Amino acid sequence: MKMIKAEILPVNCVMTLKDITDILGLQHSKALRKIERLADESEDFGQLAKMDSSYSIGNGAIKTVQTLALTELQAVAVGARLDNKNLMKVIKRLKELEGGKRPKTYVAALRAYADEVERNEQIALELQKSNEQLEVVETVLVEITEERDELAELQEYLNVMEDKGTVWNMGAFASEIIGKDPRITQRIGRTRLMQILRDLKYLQSQTINKTLPYRHHQPHYFIVDKDENGYPFACITAKGIKQILPEIVNCLN
Repeated sequence: MKMIKAEILPVNCVMTLKDITDILGLQHSKALRKIERLADESEDFGQLAKMDSSYSIGNGAIKTVQTLALTELQAVAVGARLDNKNLMKVIKRLKELEGGKRPKTYVAALRAYADEVERNEQIALELQKSNEQLEVVETVLVEITEERDELAELQEYLNVMEDKGTVWNMGAFASEIIGKDPRITQRIGRTRLMQILRDLKYLQSQTINKTLPYRHHQPHYFIVDKDENGYPFACITAKGIKQILPEIVNCLN
């Protein structure tokens, strides 16, 4: 077997053994040994050229393997030897090359080789970018799932409290309930909460006591209680919390 070393695809060659094993889905290293034996056994096979072939393996990495440069006849013979049933795949690729994709001169071959390296690098960069975007999407999905689970847990808690008839004063509403809502990331105290409820037209804003709810929101959403000095103050029901929490979220956003 006559073997030469080539830096790029020789002018009389049309494709590499790596191209053929990729087309046929075969392991290149095994195919390389088989074709070298074929060339040794057959005097008519002709001279072989060994060259490096680079390809992307993902995450921006490029791998280089030694392969064989093949003429058109050699490519057909190799395809028949490796996988005769799928030989037409190799022939179809040869026909595509005949359509003008095959370099005609040494300079053209050199340019084609450089273009191939550039394409491989671009593919590697795009793959790396896709992986980074996938990581971002996965992170967002985890956050969405966690938020959904926390909201479901809060909803279940409010359902239980509604059955029990539990109510919360404004301070407890701000600290115990709003703090459990994953959609609200900023800290809200009693004073700001009551201003938001006034903006949403749940608490009165035109009266002397601006801490009391409008009458039409009682007793489903609010009830009015009195402290030890007889001073009235508002408490919110679980039903009221379930109604108003989404509006508070929209208001803050």
